[in-house]
Amino acid sequence: MPSLNALTPGIEQQHMDNIAAQIKSLGGIPTKPGDVPAPIAGQIAGKILAGIGTVAVLKANIKLEEKAMQDYKNFLLQAGGDRELYNLLWNNLIDEDLHTAWFASKLRELERIERQGIVKVIKQIPLLNIFTMC
Repeated sequence: MPSLNALTPGIEQQHMDNIAAQIKSLGGIPTKPGDVPAPIAGQIAGKILAGIGTVAVLKANIKLEEKAMQDYKNFLLQAGGDRELYNLLWNNLIDEDLHTAWFASKLRELERIERQGIVKVIKQIPLLNIFTMC
């Protein structure tokens, strides 16, 4: 089974690609500024977060997903009467909510394990492997 880290960039990229396609179908021109900096920033953030521990990474991911959900809610208010765009944004919002729920669930599991005194085990689990455990 692929890890969440391997799947998440694809899911988020698919969100962006679908929105860009819908903007083009409406006669607009999607912006490109995030195409290059976003993946690079994501790689840098991933390396930094890997050094601060799994719990901190999960908390950071929850914050990022909450921000994405707020953005999608704002976009939904601006979608106007275009039903297809509205449905696309709504589906992306649902994805972000599911991501948030998954990260929160893993965070609760790790915090429960830490409370039970199994901290040594948690600190020995490599960050990338924690996502393949689900």
